[in-house]
Amino acid sequence: MSGPGAEELNEAVRRLVTVLRTSDIDDDEARTLMGQIDAVRTALEPRVVEGDRMQAMLRSDGPPRQPGATELEPGLGGKTPPEFFPYSPVVGALNPLSPPADMWSVKLDPAAQPEVVSVGDYAVHGKVTFPAGYNGPPNAVHGGMLAALFDELLGSVCVVNAQGGFTGTLTIRYRSPAPLDTELTMRAHVVHKERRKTFAGGELFDGSTLLAEAEGIFIRPDMG
Repeated sequence: MSGPGAEELNEAVRRLVTVLRTSDIDDDEARTLMGQIDAVRTALEPRVVEGDRMQAMLRSDGPPRQPGATELEPGLGGKTPPEFFPYSPVVGALNPLSPPADMWSVKLDPAAQPEVVSVGDYAVHGKVTFPAGYNGPPNAVHGGMLAALFDELLGSVCVVNAQGGFTGTLTIRYRSPAPLDTELTMRAHVVHKERRKTFAGGELFDGSTLLAEAEGIFIRPDMG
């Protein structure tokens, strides 16, 4: 499943979830709608692909989807995180569970950005808008969803600096509630490297307001 049509279908499901999350319906209406939704599910079931589940591809015996990229990213083969991970629950356009968030690499210039202490050549910046389905506190995003966002953000900045690995630890400090239906911005960079460990840090903002910040340790598998 790939291409504009598949992305539009996933976006339609996201809109459905948002409307369902904010609708007040009676039992008879619910049963009628269940029948319609079951019909769509039944139509899709014959197209289900069996096998491993991965963020980068649907079929384990094929190459990752490779749309055109606009920016150099060494660890992702020239693709942005959403392009490289189309089935991600955070950035994947082909996963209806994702918001989806958008992320891209930014070449760091130490002379122009002396406040950024980084051992990597690239930062990752991004933006995301969480609809009502991600609600936690009143009118705010669930903290667990922000944790997933940071896991993807910090993991991506490790990958674009060719230091990809599994999440070892993830520490988050929540500073202020993150509002729903609002475009939030984020940024991350690699802070330190220690043998197979890569340390990364990131921040999430609503305009100039710091909403949360995170630190993570990512561990490259021992291929030997």
